[in-house]
Amino acid sequence: MIAHRLVCPGTVDERVEEVVAGKRHIADLVLPKSSSLGDLDPNQLQTALGLRTDELLTDTDDELEGSLA
Repeated sequence: MIAHRLVCPGTVDERVEEVVAGKRHIADLVLPKSSSLGDLDPNQLQTALGLRTDELLTDTDDELEGSLA
């Protein structure tokens, strides 16, 4: 089976392709060649995604907001 992907210049599809290519490039820089996101432990995944645990919302945060309302 042969498939051809046609993307016209100046379209949303072209922008989506650019974003996907950028994410692929970042993943290639961050992950070892023989690795995938599924191979990372939670700490490595947080680092790769630039997440900081002190800035994450938790269930406790939701309960506090509910009690303040």
